[in-house]
Amino acid sequence: MLLNKNITTTELSDGLSTADGFVDAQNPLFSEKAVPDPEVQTASRRRNFTAHYKLRILEEVAQCEDGKAAGVLRREGLYSSHLTKWRRQRKEGSLTGLTPHKRGKPAKGGDASSRRIAELEKANAQLGHRLQQAELIIDVQKKVSEMFGACVKIAEEKRKTL
Repeated sequence: MLLNKNITTTELSDGLSTADGFVDAQNPLFSEKAVPDPEVQTASRRRNFTAHYKLRILEEVAQCEDGKAAGVLRREGLYSSHLTKWRRQRKEGSLTGLTPHKRGKPAKGGDASSRRIAELEKANAQLGHRLQQAELIIDVQKKVSEMFGACVKIAEEKRKTL
């Protein structure tokens, strides 16, 4: 069946019948939605739920009759594991437990004074290591000078005898 090219979008939305020789607007092959969006989809992001949202959903599910909680989950796009986790967090009694946590390693150091103390302790350890090296070098130099001093005395005595 051929599509009349003179049909406008508004005529298609009115739903012309196929008996008239035109295409039905309800046919998914010819609807405007059938054309794919050429825009590239952005990368999906992890969902973060606020404490207020979590508490609201928990209250709504608690008020539901048997079997109606699944409808709430479908409507909100949630899983039953969300409810389990949120109930556990609510039972712990802290609203901070209901807020999303920042993932990853915790930041190092606290206030400026503790960071300064850590820097000074590190510098002190480095200086202590350098001091041990210097004392070792001085001991070696003393021994070498004693050996050369003894050698010099022996050489002088030999010259005197010759």
